[in-house]
Amino acid sequence: MSVSELVNDYNTKMRAVIDEVAPLLKNSYLDKPRAPWFGADHLQKRRQLRKLERKYLSTGLSVHREMFKTARNKYRSDLNDAYASYHRERISEADQKTMFRIVDSIIGKRNSIARIIPKNIDTAMKTRPQPPSPRLRLVSRFETDIGTSCTDDKENRFKSHP
Repeated sequence: MSVSELVNDYNTKMRAVIDEVAPLLKNSYLDKPRAPWFGADHLQKRRQLRKLERKYLSTGLSVHREMFKTARNKYRSDLNDAYASYHRERISEADQKTMFRIVDSIIGKRNSIARIIPKNIDTAMKTRPQPPSPRLRLVSRFETDIGTSCTDDKENRFKSHP
């Protein structure tokens, strides 16, 4: 056998062993589109933020911590401003029906609130027992405490005399 045949045979057998022990896996991922308000400048700021975070975590110096915190606060502020201006523009351009859909998508669906609130709120409020006011509870407690202490004193006074 020649050297090239031996090398080829070796490679074939090693490939078979590797494929059996650690087979090649296929990875798939979903490439989701970024949020419309998230631009290239935000991506660059986030990369810079992560770079500063790694620097701070590796050194632990307060200077790097302050740099990271400043960059983080600026990034969050810019992202919130972009988010708000995007939705502000969408709402200003929309008709009433679309505007309510946009607001619902921002704060959550109105259906979730409708499930909590009863359909006929008036009857629900009438049937629910109302707790006494705090002032009434305080007065009744005060009267009860005074009344029991007075009666206790009278009973004790009469019991002490023969």
